[in-house]
Amino acid sequence: MPLPDASKARVVLADPGTLTSQAVFAVTGSPVDLVFVDGGAVLVVASEAADGGAGALDLWKIKADKKHGLVRKKEWKVQLEGRPVKISVAPDQRHIAVGLAHGGLQILDVETKTVVQAADLPAAPRDVVWCEPSPPGPTLPDWSDDDPPVLNLGR
Repeated sequence: MPLPDASKARVVLADPGTLTSQAVFAVTGSPVDLVFVDGGAVLVVASEAADGGAGALDLWKIKADKKHGLVRKKEWKVQLEGRPVKISVAPDQRHIAVGLAHGGLQILDVETKTVVQAADLPAAPRDVVWCEPSPPGPTLPDWSDDDPPVLNLGR
């Protein structure tokens, strides 16, 4: 289980059953949010720049090593247009949405490690959530465009 520790500019990987630290990785800046992608093999860390400027996404391929425990085998960094406030992974795990403090939203392609879309929002998002388009959503009851329903409260 990854835990961001902004006060010490690090990410702690802990055993979910005991919360015992299994690995500690330093981060440039302060970690804000994180998600796993690629079936849990890649950890994505959104961090604020130490100087208060734009942030970045760090993507780390985490592997279990017999001698050293959990280690970062590969690392990538993607610069963002602003300070990240929230990140979310798409249901297919091929994209990451990043909400920015200035009211922006960026979509990152996990495979190419590039920003593929950007949008301006009226304000900073409080949360970023992907919606799965496959399952059908709630349907409107058949009375929605006719007469309203009659509520029988036992009277």
